[in-house]
Amino acid sequence: MTERFIKKQDHWLDTKTNLEWSVENYDPMTWHEAIAKFDGSSDWRLPTIEELNTLVDYSIYEPSTELADMISSFYWSSTTYAYGTDYAWFVSFYVGYDSDYPKIGHNYVRAVRGEGRTKMTELNPCLNTTLDP
Repeated sequence: MTERFIKKQDHWLDTKTNLEWSVENYDPMTWHEAIAKFDGSSDWRLPTIEELNTLVDYSIYEPSTELADMISSFYWSSTTYAYGTDYAWFVSFYVGYDSDYPKIGHNYVRAVRGEGRTKMTELNPCLNTTLDP
């Protein structure tokens, strides 16, 4: 069986989606701080809710992913909640659910880069963005 996540020099390669995930977990910060941290000065960025959800493995928990060093907590996505722009989507890697949270709250961050090759087939209807193939 092939490993899903392959450790490279400065990132983890997700062989399922072809996305590259940062090795570093960033300490909790507000959504606005997370957006500012990845302001375009590098190719790292805050993941969309669809990209972040690709990490979830519902067969395990605490954390609900095989990606190394993930903390069983909330992680920000870049996706603003469609029904309240003061909120953004997050994923809880305790058990793998997603929901909205006030942007002034503090959540962990894991950066991503690249373009995924997996189109999500079951999007949450409340999302205001999609991941192109």
